[in-house]
Amino acid sequence: MQIHLEQHRPDKNRFRFYALDLEQDLFGAWIVIRRWGRIGESERCVKISFETADIAQQHVMAICRQKEKRGYVVLPRQLDLPLL
Repeated sequence: MQIHLEQHRPDKNRFRFYALDLEQDLFGAWIVIRRWGRIGESERCVKISFETADIAQQHVMAICRQKEKRGYVVLPRQLDLPLL
């Protein structure tokens, strides 16, 4: 699961992104990777481990709702197509 949110506020010179990834590690734990920062600059990253996928998904959705309340917009998922 991958969610990418962005906030564009030119009046306040605010161009930010927030990304959430849900992955499973080699030991069976579910990892939520949170990345955020200003678009085009270095990002910050935090990884949180959960025992089950359900708990991890609930955490991801709660963060997503919180960010949407703060003005972030979920971007549509883009396909990774090979370059010809």
